[in-house]
Amino acid sequence: MINLKALSRRRLTAIAIVAILVISIAIALLVRALTPRVNKDDFRVYFDERITVAYTDTVRNGVVYINAFDLAEYCELTVVGSQDELKLYASEGEYAVFTPDSAIVDIGGVKVNMPAPAYFDKDTLWIPCDFVNTHFIGVSIVIDTELNKLSVWRDTAEGSTSARPIYVSVTFDRTSAPITDLPATDIKQMISSYTFMTNIDKYKKYLDPTDKKYLMLVNKTTLLGDSFSPSPLTAIDSSLVIYGGSKQLEQTAAMALEAMMQEMRAAGYADVYVTSAYRDYAYQSALFSTYINKEMSADATLTYAEARDKVLTYSAEPGSSEHQSGLCVDFITSTMTDLDETFASYPVYRWLCENAHKFGFILRYPADKVDITGYSYEPWHYRFVGQTAAAEMYLSGECLEEYLD
Repeated sequence: MINLKALSRRRLTAIAIVAILVISIAIALLVRALTPRVNKDDFRVYFDERITVAYTDTVRNGVVYINAFDLAEYCELTVVGSQDELKLYASEGEYAVFTPDSAIVDIGGVKVNMPAPAYFDKDTLWIPCDFVNTHFIGVSIVIDTELNKLSVWRDTAEGSTSARPIYVSVTFDRTSAPITDLPATDIKQMISSYTFMTNIDKYKKYLDPTDKKYLMLVNKTTLLGDSFSPSPLTAIDSSLVIYGGSKQLEQTAAMALEAMMQEMRAAGYADVYVTSAYRDYAYQSALFSTYINKEMSADATLTYAEARDKVLTYSAEPGSSEHQSGLCVDFITSTMTDLDETFASYPVYRWLCENAHKFGFILRYPADKVDITGYSYEPWHYRFVGQTAAAEMYLSGECLEEYLD
């Protein structure tokens, strides 16, 4: 005998299930219709003829790039240099110098910003299209990200025809907003574009702290008291240290240092170590006295005051040393016996100049800022300030005193 009630319940359940499926599909189709589709097809780039370029080469972190070599050929520019630095020459001698992974361009001796860093990939230099439109005179790029199409146009001179075009010479515009005015969104975009050879995920939360203590100024006029000690202090991994036993840093700075030296090792610089980090007030006092005695022993004609003035060009009096902040380190190679300017002759120095800011570190005492910092050039001394401040100083060329001012 058929149970009509049970049959009816099963029919109602089936109808409900079908209704739910229909509604779910309708909602999914509606969401899909309302969600903008990102066209990830290859780009068609039009110069005198069409070139097809992979989407992943053209768009990075939302920025549209163009092959600088193809652009240079189309604009009759000369390209010289290497993967480390490429220079585009215009017909009248004007030039633009691009450094891979940097958002700074040297145009005729004037540093200007790009909206995003240049990059070198597949033996090709790629530069942002928006930068071309703002700083190349005589050429423009029409960007269509719906059709994935770039149309490159050169300005024509009087008397030009479609059959016989007469192009004006392409050159560069050096005018720019001051580098220090780079919007915060561009700095964030610059930081998000950093690439690394190793997995530094566990370190990322330490690289850009918001606490203002990482921007503390310590110099000959801004002193730390004899009781100041950074907190929390942590020991630097012993494999990264040479000479003098255990070294300590403020914890966040120590983690950022580990990330930087992990990348440094991966880049082939395994012979570089930390030789000095946190020093307390008493240690700095003893060190400063040792330097004065050394100077007076080397030159018996020096008075104490004269020896002190001489030492002040390369060492800090107690309370005025950055090392007491726990935020800086001195690097040395195992083949060096003393810290001196020869560190700048080692390949790792170039690597640090190009990469330290990615980990929140700055070269604290540059050669061209001696009159501002009050200290001689120290290519071995690096200070942690966090990624944002380091990126801004990297772009502006400022030292810490200038940046804070």
